[in-house]
Amino acid sequence: MSYEDAFIWEWEDDNLGLEEYIIQCDNLEGETDKAYLLTIGNDEYWFPKSQCQLDKKSLELTLPLWLIEEKQLEDFVDYD
Repeated sequence: MSYEDAFIWEWEDDNLGLEEYIIQCDNLEGETDKAYLLTIGNDEYWFPKSQCQLDKKSLELTLPLWLIEEKQLEDFVDYD
């Protein structure tokens, strides 16, 4: 999957009103007790398990907007 093929879609948690996004990752490179090492496009990123959820089958990563901004992954967000 190329960088351009990765996608994000937004959903809202009705109970908390928190915006979260799903990023389609390319590969799970590694994992520790506290973090995932994931490939998105041509780059690798560490994501703290306490701040995200990873579906290991589909490689869909659910995470908050602030973490997307911290990792500079805003290009994956479709704001339309």
